[in-house]
Amino acid sequence: MRVRTAILVICMVATQYMSRLSSPAWAEEMPSDYQDALKYLGRQGDYKAGVLKVNIPRNDLHVTVAGVATPTPFGFGGWVAMTKGDGARDVMMGDLVLVQEEVNPVMSALLDHGLDVTALHNHFFWEEPRVFYMHIHGHGKAMDLAQRVKPALDLIGKVAA
Repeated sequence: MRVRTAILVICMVATQYMSRLSSPAWAEEMPSDYQDALKYLGRQGDYKAGVLKVNIPRNDLHVTVAGVATPTPFGFGGWVAMTKGDGARDVMMGDLVLVQEEVNPVMSALLDHGLDVTALHNHFFWEEPRVFYMHIHGHGKAMDLAQRVKPALDLIGKVAA
């Protein structure tokens, strides 16, 4: 009986502690330069542990893998993220989900605006349409990075086959 009581007390204390961690008093406030970058991009973002993450889901795609319909959360959502780096510069990384016809225009937009493409690969065999993953990287101020990545993000889902 004492063991059950001890376990119950531990669970109650843990629950109270966890509820305090998730309360607004413990919430991390997003830096104003990240708020400005999100506004410029016209997107929502999550800010946690010093990282701003902007999801770029491909809800416009209806992908099948070997003939089986595969939902977007299975691996067809891209993202870009920023965090504070050294010397008052931010670091941006991302993984963009692109169909084959978007690869060249998006890569050109990134390179033309001084961002790096660090990888281009696929995750699946027999997917329709063909889907590629482009890893990107850049350094600079948050707004500068937003201005440099926006032309590429604006192409996603809008390039004609």
